[in-house]
Amino acid sequence: MAAVVRAIDLGFGNTKFITSSVDGKIECSHFPSLAVLAPGEKGVVDLVGKRKTVCVPVRGVWYEVGYDVEQAASAFKARPRHERYIETAEYMALTAGALRYMGCKTIELLVVGLPVSEYLAKRKDLEKLLKKEPIPIGGGGAVTIKEVLVLAQPHGALFDYLRQHGEGTGIRETRNLVVDVGYRTFDWLTTEGLKVYANMSYSVSIGVSQVLGAIARKIGIENGMSELPDLDGIDRALRQRKPLGVYQKQYDLKKFQADIDAVADQAVGEMYTRIGKIYDIRNVVLVGGGASLYRRSVAKVFDRHKILEVADPLLANVRGFQCLGEQHARKKVGGPAPDAAPQGAASSEAGT
Repeated sequence: MAAVVRAIDLGFGNTKFITSSVDGKIECSHFPSLAVLAPGEKGVVDLVGKRKTVCVPVRGVWYEVGYDVEQAASAFKARPRHERYIETAEYMALTAGALRYMGCKTIELLVVGLPVSEYLAKRKDLEKLLKKEPIPIGGGGAVTIKEVLVLAQPHGALFDYLRQHGEGTGIRETRNLVVDVGYRTFDWLTTEGLKVYANMSYSVSIGVSQVLGAIARKIGIENGMSELPDLDGIDRALRQRKPLGVYQKQYDLKKFQADIDAVADQAVGEMYTRIGKIYDIRNVVLVGGGASLYRRSVAKVFDRHKILEVADPLLANVRGFQCLGEQHARKKVGGPAPDAAPQGAASSEAGT
C-alpha cells in the first residue's frame, strides 16, 4: 500500500489541512484556530442542535474544535498568540481536530509549518511533539505519525505557486520573494530558485490581528465602548466585504483603509529594511489570509514589480506542504507518488 502523506498549516487564525490528494488533485479544508474547553467527550448540545465540531482530549482535558467552534465560545475567546504557541494545549487540540477530520489511522509523513523567525529554534521540538506517541483524537481513536517534516510556512506557498502556474514562471532559476500575511505574523521568504536565503527571510508580529485591533480601537472610541468590538466579527466583515453592525449602526469598513494601510506599511517596511536591495528579485508572490489587506502596501514598495498571487491564498501554504511532502516520500522510497486517500472518515465530520 502506498504511503499516506498529509499536511497541516496551523496558524493563529485558521487551522488548514489536507483531506485528500489523488492524481495531483489536492482537497483542503479549514476551521478557526479556536479551542474551547468542553465538559467531556460529548461536549454541550447547542440549543438548535449539534454543531459541526469534535471534542478531543489533551493532557486529560477535553477541548471542542472544528467548523462551528465559534458557536461554542463565550464572549471572551482565549487564543494564545505568542512564540510558545506549539507548547500550548490549544495547539495540540487543533492538531488533533485536524487529524480527526482527515480520517487516517496512520500517517507515514505529516508536513507542518512554523513562522520563519521561529523555524530554526523550534523545528526539532515540533517534530518530537508530533511523533513521540499516537495522538488521541477522541471517539476512541488515535493517529500514529511515523515521520514529521517541518517547513517555514511561506516555503509551502512557493511550491503552490509553482504547482498552479508551472515551470514557465522561472521560479527554479531566479530570485523570489514570498510574502505571507498571517493572523499574528507577517512572514517573508527569499529564495534563489528553491534554495532559501536565511539572512533575507524573517517574520514580525504585525499580522492581521494588528489590523483588526486598530479598527476595533477606532470603533470603540467612536462609541465610548469600555469593551472593544469582537475581532472575529471585524475579520468576517472585512473578508465578506460587508458592513459591521455596532449598536444598530452599520460601519462600512472602507472608512478604515488608512488605518489598515498604516499597520501594513509597518510590516512591509520591516521586510524592506531586512531585505535591502530588491531590484534583483524576479518574482514577488503574495499569499496568506490577509493578502488582500496588505496588497496596497506591498505594491507601494515593489512599484516596479508585478505582484503575483495564487487562487485561495489562505490555503497556499498547506497545498505546497502537501506537494513537498509527496516529493519527499517519492525520493525516500524511489517509487510512485504516494496515495493520499483517507483511510475511513470523510473530509468533514459533524459532531457536538
